[in-house]
Amino acid sequence: MAKKNNSKKKDKKKKVKIAKKTKKIEISKENKILRNFLLILLGVFLLTFLIFFLINSNKTFEYKGVPFEKMKMGKLVLYHTTLPVYYQGTKTTYNFYLRNDPRALKRTIPFDGEFIINGGVVFNATSEFGCQGYGAIATENLKQLYKVSGVTLLSSEGAQCDSEGRYVYIEINSANSTYVRQTNETCYEIGVKNCEILPAMERFMIEALAKINDMLNN
Repeated sequence: MAKKNNSKKKDKKKKVKIAKKTKKIEISKENKILRNFLLILLGVFLLTFLIFFLINSNKTFEYKGVPFEKMKMGKLVLYHTTLPVYYQGTKTTYNFYLRNDPRALKRTIPFDGEFIINGGVVFNATSEFGCQGYGAIATENLKQLYKVSGVTLLSSEGAQCDSEGRYVYIEINSANSTYVRQTNETCYEIGVKNCEILPAMERFMIEALAKINDMLNN
């Protein structure tokens, strides 16, 4: 009888050990599932953060210290920046919107020289650059930048490159390639190929923004 009881006790202990071992295995499996779930969740979070970071880092950038933000207005992509200026005796922030990416302009359109600013500027276009309205947009943006910077827009009638540097002279010509070239201390030639008037003027404009921004900060 004693032997039978001992056998039952051994079987019970064995069953308890098996149950405990099974439970440990189940707990281990559950821990692995939980760990894998948390790793997947962490991976999804990091991937989402990386995508968000890449998207936003591509939206904002600097060109020679000038901050730009890529933005959309309907189907139109614009590159926005601001410039702190004194306009009509009041300090204000002026908004500028470019149609072309400043980084692409730097790569594709050469700028031979440096931007110079003084008290007056003359724009002289030797050809008609209507170009579906882009000619007027391009010229007006650059003129507005000069205006808010305190520079006087002078008449182009009879004006030429001034060897004494009393004013900035900007001549816009049709050319076989699009470029910006400084021809004298305060004189520039903007070459325009195939109605590329907007990128040509904006190429000049980003150098103007960079120079004016640097002057304001120093």
